[in-house]
Amino acid sequence: VLLFISDADNVKIVGVHLLNSRCYNLEIQGVWGRSYADNARVTNTKALSTQMSSDGFMFNYYIRDAWAEHCFIYCGDNAINYEDGAHYKDILVGTTCNAIFPQTDVRNSSLEDIYVFRADDNIINTEYTGSGGKTVIENSTITNLYAQDVTFTNSFLYIENNNTPVESKNGGFVIKNVYLPKLDQLKSRFYYNAVPADYQVTLSNVCIDGQVVPSITTTVDGTG
Repeated sequence: VLLFISDADNVKIVGVHLLNSRCYNLEIQGVWGRSYADNARVTNTKALSTQMSSDGFMFNYYIRDAWAEHCFIYCGDNAINYEDGAHYKDILVGTTCNAIFPQTDVRNSSLEDIYVFRADDNIINTEYTGSGGKTVIENSTITNLYAQDVTFTNSFLYIENNNTPVESKNGGFVIKNVYLPKLDQLKSRFYYNAVPADYQVTLSNVCIDGQVVPSITTTVDGTG
C-alpha cells in the first residue's frame, strides 16, 4: 500500500497527492477482531495512478466514522472501497475497474455527491461475503451519483456474493438521485443481481439521458 494506516484514531490526511502507485493507494483500517480505528478524515487528497495499480481509497476492517471529502481518485482497481462506518462526499472517480465497491458487511455508511467519469467494469459492484456466516446490509446509502462518458461500463449496478445468507435491515442499500448518460453502450445489463438471498435495494429518482426511469426490476439470476 502506498499510504497505509492501521489501528490509529483521529487520523487526518489533508492535501496529499498519491502518484503512480503500483499497489493499493490509500488504506485506513483497525485491527480485525481487536480494536477499531475511529474518526479518520481525508480531505483534498488525490490519487493518480495507472492500470498497473490496485484499489483507490479503502476504509475497511474495524473502522468507524471515517470520512473522505473533496477528493480525486483515478486507479486501476476498485476506486471507492468500503465497509461499515465509512463516508465519502464530493469525490471525482475514474477507474479501469469498479467505481464504487462496498464489500462484506456494510452498515451505517454513506456516499454523497459522487462523480464518475470512467468505470470500465461496473459503476457499482457489491461483493458481499460477510462475517459470522451471513452478510448484513443496513443503512447503506448513495445520494447524488453522477456519471459521464462511462463508455466501457458493464452494468450500473452489479450485486454478487459467495452464496452467504443476506440480512437486509432499515432499507438495506438505498440509492437515490442518480444521473446517467445514454447507456446504449452497456456491455451487460443495467441492474444485475446474482445474489440468491434477501438482498434489499431501493432505487429512486434515476435519470438516464435526461429521462426519469419509472421502474427498475430484476430477478435473482440477473435476467432483469
